[in-house]
Amino acid sequence: MTKIVADDLDKRQLESLSEFLSSTLPTQVVPRGSVIEFETPRPREVKLLLHKFLHTNALNQYRVLSHEGVFEIVHLKQEDMRMERPEGLKPSMPGPIAGIPHTVKPSDMVEWSSHPWEKRSSKK
Repeated sequence: MTKIVADDLDKRQLESLSEFLSSTLPTQVVPRGSVIEFETPRPREVKLLLHKFLHTNALNQYRVLSHEGVFEIVHLKQEDMRMERPEGLKPSMPGPIAGIPHTVKPSDMVEWSSHPWEKRSSKK
């Protein structure tokens, strides 16, 4: 027996999910409150169908968790969805020290027009 727990979905979305599953799965789908139960031989197929349902209904803030035949549709909070950008590299020295350059200017960089080493030739 496979169960889908959708506590975070509202009633209209839950009805739509049960209709979607009953039209795509060959087995009988039984909704009981916020839990949908049915028999299926492949749990991976169910997870793909749940992802498809969430994507087609533009429910990007929801994710599917699975554990031993029980699938749960959970709502992610805005803080979890927002990716934090890692901070860039910080200079190792706080500022210029007399006699030691701390930054490289574009005019100081060397551009190579070819390889800095010469190709080896085989001597036979």
